[in-house]
Amino acid sequence: MKNLFLVALGGMIGTVLRYGISTGMNQIVKTDFPYATLLINCLGCFFIGYFFQMSQTSPHLAWVKPLLMIGLLGGFTTFSSFALEGIHLFGSGQTITAILYLIASNGLGYLAAYWGAVTSIRLID
Repeated sequence: MKNLFLVALGGMIGTVLRYGISTGMNQIVKTDFPYATLLINCLGCFFIGYFFQMSQTSPHLAWVKPLLMIGLLGGFTTFSSFALEGIHLFGSGQTITAILYLIASNGLGYLAAYWGAVTSIRLID
């Protein structure tokens, strides 16, 4: 029951953060390119790498996975928006932009997760 509460709490916070960042960026950056989703997903990848590595090296942090990794980052990141925005770019004839978005999202996501894990290791050592 405790883990369920932690996942729900983290998910609520992550979803509100995603909404706030996305809304704010979309008001500032007027473009068809989904910069907000790219930023949100890269930040999420960085922090999931960071929190995963942190939880692996500190077993007493069992709450990190349900609260931060599953809840907060699960609610914060958004694969469905990423997919929909890719479809929108392809559908509107922006094929090169769509391909760049798909490559950037995946490539930067993996790099961000790796960077997060490495950062966690360096801060712990």
